[in-house]
Amino acid sequence: MTKTKHMARCEATGIQRVWCQGACCQDITLTVDELAVMRAQVANRRWAQPKTLRHIVFPAVWRVPVPELTVCDPDHRGKSRAILCVPCQQMLEDLTADVPEALRQLATHRRKGGKFPPRGWRKDDESNPDEAPIPFNPNAALAVQRITNALAEDNLQERLVRLSDALRYTHRIIDRPADRVITMCPDCRTEFVVADTHQLIQCTACAYGNPWDRHLLRLLDVLGGSLYTGREACELLSRAGEPLTKSRLDYLVRRHGLPREERSKPSWSKGTIVTEAVWVYRLADIRDLQAQLTEAKASSQ
Repeated sequence: MTKTKHMARCEATGIQRVWCQGACCQDITLTVDELAVMRAQVANRRWAQPKTLRHIVFPAVWRVPVPELTVCDPDHRGKSRAILCVPCQQMLEDLTADVPEALRQLATHRRKGGKFPPRGWRKDDESNPDEAPIPFNPNAALAVQRITNALAEDNLQERLVRLSDALRYTHRIIDRPADRVITMCPDCRTEFVVADTHQLIQCTACAYGNPWDRHLLRLLDVLGGSLYTGREACELLSRAGEPLTKSRLDYLVRRHGLPREERSKPSWSKGTIVTEAVWVYRLADIRDLQAQLTEAKASSQ
């Protein structure tokens, strides 16, 4: 193996020159993605590992996070002979800088060449040999066409209008919708949707209102008599701000006699229904025992 520990490194990639072979030194303005892939290719060649190389995806940083339809009003330019006013000129430059990232994300949303096994496919299943193609997204293809047409426009005023409208349409396709939470009112048991957990939680059917953290604790009080498996109880309590692990739950059972019940849980396996025995716990029993241990520890100090 060639010793490269003390050899000079490439200024562009940080890789020893014996491995990059100087091909990347001609242009040191490489993106982070290009550097990551180049380093992976060098490592793959160096260690002779036939692994598939994957691009590292970084969060997109938009110059214009929320594009809007922009029209340069002649009154903005005043007596200037410039085609665009200064703010609109800057907006056009920012929108143009966002085009490469928009096209990269649209390429992911519109692809249809790859295929995945359909649902229910099993190994050596000759009755369903075909693979289901990825659905084609015509809206993403239309967005690419609109961006291309906007960039081909010679008139800067018209280009600003068309490009801002095209990127506004693009963000509707590539942006994921805002997270929403479905919860229940602890007073009237009405289910409602919470759009922002940082705001005051208000029931749509009664006068109930609480911050999100207190609302979760109120729900634990209401659900105290419900039975949950160990995993479900740990997730529910931890989400509400009372951390609980499976090892801690086993400790409460083994050392402090936490009550539990054995129930039969049905599941589907190999084409038939299979029942298995699982332990279930009451939330109120877990919380009460945890509170007693905390109080006893505080009083002993």
